Amino acid sequence: KTNNGAKYENLMPDNSVKNVSIIIPAFNEGLAVREGIVELREALAATDIEAEIIVVDDGSKDNTAHEAKAAGARVIQHRSNRGYGASLKTGIIAASYNVIAITDADGTYPAKYLPEMLAELEHADMVVGSRTGADVNIPLSRKPAKWFLRVMANYVSNTKIPDLNSGLRVFRRDVAMQYFAILSDQFSFTTTITLAMLCDKYAVTYMPIDYRKRQGKSKIMPWDAGSFAVLIMRVAMLFRPLRVFLPIALLCIIYGI
Repeated sequence: KTNNGAKYENLMPDNSVKNVSIIIPAFNEGLAVREGIVELREALAATDIEAEIIVVDDGSKDNTAHEAKAAGARVIQHRSNRGYGASLKTGIIAASYNVIAITDADGTYPAKYLPEMLAELEHADMVVGSRTGADVNIPLSRKPAKWFLRVMANYVSNTKIPDLNSGLRVFRRDVAMQYFAILSDQFSFTTTITLAMLCDKYAVTYMPIDYRKRQGKSKIMPWDAGSFAVLIMRVAMLFRPLRVFLPIALLCIIYGI
């Protein structure tokens, strides 16, 4: 109210999330995809957020598409396997809403965190579910590579990144699409968009989450770590070239002296 008691409207913009498109890339995930869709619907049932669930079936050989349709999801099918990142791009382009949430089809990411992450998006450009909760089931064989990649990414972005490539995150469609030309069609999609947004000074928030043991066989191989490392260097040369070339130049000068 004003001093004379008259009411006035709140002139602050309403940034609360009213609707969301949830993108689920899936390749041979018939065992878990239906359960994941049901879990997402239950997590959002207590909110007033309107959600569409888009499953991008990336050339699966099993009943992934059938299970997703049976659960009520909108299904887009690739004729052949094009990759995790390509599936996300397909889903983002097809999305009806500007707010995008992505998650995996293998049952590893609990859907219960999504409403809180969407609420946090009012104060951030991207909210990432950081796998640093009390119950995190990451295979021991992956931890050394993940640590090394995280150290590299921290150096490039000059930011502490708790989880570089989490597959549970929410962001705005228009922000993500400006990076489509450099976003990988493979598993490094999430790594690239994280580094790109941090280097461009977007507000990226991390929310601790649990991470369940996956159903079925993982699609990520140990040697993929090398590809992730090369990609981090490529992103560094695009956004922070001095972070790469200045130390090399100094070493060459010292060696020359």
